[in-house]
Amino acid sequence: MRPYVDEIVDKVDALGDLDGDAYFIREAVREACIAALEGNYGVGAVIVHNGKIVARGRNELGNTSNPMFHVAHAEIKALEDYHIKVDHNDRNPEEVCVYTTLEPCPMCTCAIFNAGVKKVLAGSVDEWGGQMISNQGNLVSVWRSLLTSSGTSHKVADVPAVLGQASRDIFMLTKESLDRALSTKGAVNSK
Repeated sequence: MRPYVDEIVDKVDALGDLDGDAYFIREAVREACIAALEGNYGVGAVIVHNGKIVARGRNELGNTSNPMFHVAHAEIKALEDYHIKVDHNDRNPEEVCVYTTLEPCPMCTCAIFNAGVKKVLAGSVDEWGGQMISNQGNLVSVWRSLLTSSGTSHKVADVPAVLGQASRDIFMLTKESLDRALSTKGAVNSK
């Protein structure tokens, strides 16, 4: 696994200095690479406020010793980190953006909405369970209507193709083997 992850890291690092959305997606890719090396699905997320990363998260679904491993998705972990690190009086979720390597699943989409976050940028669409970009999932129409009417924006980030490909590749690198391993332990959602 390590050589493949190192190859992905080398490709995104070869982009040199980045700024804006590209920089933040690259940071999410780095979180995804750490997740993969830890034996988890390769998905990472960062939360940005005023141009600075204030929280990070990566999938911990492979950590079956955690009784909540079914919900240990990158976006959920980043939201948890945000609520721990950012002073309650300084929080304004409408001013933050969640950058994630893979389009959020239904659970993460709803958690992001419930947290009040209005902007989500993904490195890659999720062909297996995406909700707001690829429209592949089965999000209840009431939730979909609520999300779109609330002004919540989900889209694929306008970043160099290498970052989009890295976002997808790191997930695919881990998906098949972890799907098999976790299916015997009762996990049903690979995101």
